[in-house]
Amino acid sequence: WLRVRKTTQEQLKRSVQFHVFISYSEHDSAWVKYELIPSLEKEDGSVLICLHEGNSDPGQSMTEDTINCIEKSYKAIFVLSPSFVQTEWCHYEPYFA
Repeated sequence: WLRVRKTTQEQLKRSVQFHVFISYSEHDSAWVKYELIPSLEKEDGSVLICLHEGNSDPGQSMTEDTINCIEKSYKAIFVLSPSFVQTEWCHYEPYFA
């Protein structure tokens, strides 16, 4: 899919709170926490990472949370594992990005 955002660089800088949002299956959480995140932070540790469990807003649906996390992040990483592609969310999260 190709989607063009009609957002200026200045608007993007004001709305972004995180460098990256990471989407993954719960089954892959250990790999994300102990392999991927340390690898991203290896250089200088200043990468701001958005994860569902640490950055969700109380009272919002999972869909709203996902959209908010993606909108607050400059980039999104989708961990495409067999577990992730079997979830319903694998069809929706890339669309929101």
